[in-house]
Amino acid sequence: MEKETSISKQLEQLLQEEDNDSSRLQVLSSWISKHHKLKNAFCEIHGNRWSHISGDTDLLYAEERIILSPVLGLLLQSQDGKHSLPDETIRALRKCCKYLIREENRGE
Repeated sequence: MEKETSISKQLEQLLQEEDNDSSRLQVLSSWISKHHKLKNAFCEIHGNRWSHISGDTDLLYAEERIILSPVLGLLLQSQDGKHSLPDETIRALRKCCKYLIREENRGE
């Protein structure tokens, strides 16, 4: 639990400096690339369709889809044979992303 709290605090500190959801997601994407060597893209979820909103634009395919909230997902592609994020990192990302892209803010 201490490790998860530490990751959450680290991510929250990074996000405090940003003033909009798009730049916050880009900061999270860069952090994932740097610390976990994974290409990644944040997506808005529209039913079965995942629409890219931030992250790597050259992501060829997703080895893994992670639902962070009802409207926000994360696509991952390995760069070095590692195929997933640790569970504590996923929980920390869910906590940070909880308020980023909300249903009422979607442009549908």
